[in-house]
Amino acid sequence: MKNLFFAALFAMILGFCPCIASEPGNDQKFSESITEFERAFAHRQLILAGRNGINDDIQLLGFQSADFPEEYRDQMLQMKEMMSMMPDTVKVGLWIADDGSSMRTYFPLPESAVDYAGKLYFADEDGFLSIPDIEPEDIDMSKITMRGRKRTDKIRGTGSNIITDDVIFYSKEFEFASTYRDINAIFYDLGEINAGGM
Repeated sequence: MKNLFFAALFAMILGFCPCIASEPGNDQKFSESITEFERAFAHRQLILAGRNGINDDIQLLGFQSADFPEEYRDQMLQMKEMMSMMPDTVKVGLWIADDGSSMRTYFPLPESAVDYAGKLYFADEDGFLSIPDIEPEDIDMSKITMRGRKRTDKIRGTGSNIITDDVIFYSKEFEFASTYRDINAIFYDLGEINAGGM
């Protein structure tokens, strides 16, 4: 039974199983843990992109959330304990609440289409955004909204998307969930983990 639960959990993380996801909450008691995790995750993505922890561009990152009923929380805590024994668990991109009640899965947003001051800009293949003629410190990161992403041979969009000129526009715009000016990172809350499209 335990193995079945973990298989279902990993399937859900990958977006194939909407079975126990629910609308994510904004519980304040988790904010410090989330902030620490997000900073570490952003730093790890800088290193993976070969930027050696230095970032002059704006890093676009996202997460999806799931809440868990009481009967699954012991298993979530076991998963959290197993993750704590792995080296560099942040690279996994999985945050689990200390009480096992919720989780978030984090990921970079490569080739994202964002709106800033009424103009459309695109992130690079690692999810880093440069806005020409504006220094990063002069950009109001809270005004950058996630609109969609470039369409590629592998990423074609879903029925809920609008596709124009090889740009996949999501059915709604996403505003930032958190920003970190000192490391030029923006995190977008892309909703609950499910099998549907955005």
